[in-house]
Amino acid sequence: MKSIKRTFFILFILLATSCEENKTEEPTYYIPYEPPLLCEPTDDEIVNLLCNWWKHSEEEEEDTFEKPIYRPADFKEFPAIRGFRAEYVLSSDFTCAYLVPDPFDAHYFSEGKWSLRDSELIIIIDSLNATVSKMKIIELTDDMLRIERIK
Repeated sequence: MKSIKRTFFILFILLATSCEENKTEEPTYYIPYEPPLLCEPTDDEIVNLLCNWWKHSEEEEEDTFEKPIYRPADFKEFPAIRGFRAEYVLSSDFTCAYLVPDPFDAHYFSEGKWSLRDSELIIIIDSLNATVSKMKIIELTDDMLRIERIK
């Protein structure tokens, strides 16, 4: 009986000392990624406006998800949301990065290319030349991009 009590006491001491929290360290499971953003001025005003890091601002949408609003990443402090906030980083050399949803909230950026057709249709293509997304521009200013998703 003494040996059982001694064993439990030793286990308790080991658990108590090994569970100390170090509140100054950041978690190591998340490595932030800053996608490259190259915005050299071009002759095309639409390309100049599109060249930005765009985040889906669903808090501003009154209607359905059909015509989402995107804002520049530094436009405001975006609140945490349940689920996924789409992000696109469009560079003037027509390279891009886009946030890929993950079922375990480990969303990650993937790199690809983008193109503009007829000054209104944005097409995002991944590194394997597969179409990731097609969007029609509804409204575009220096601080807002409103699109319509094309299937």
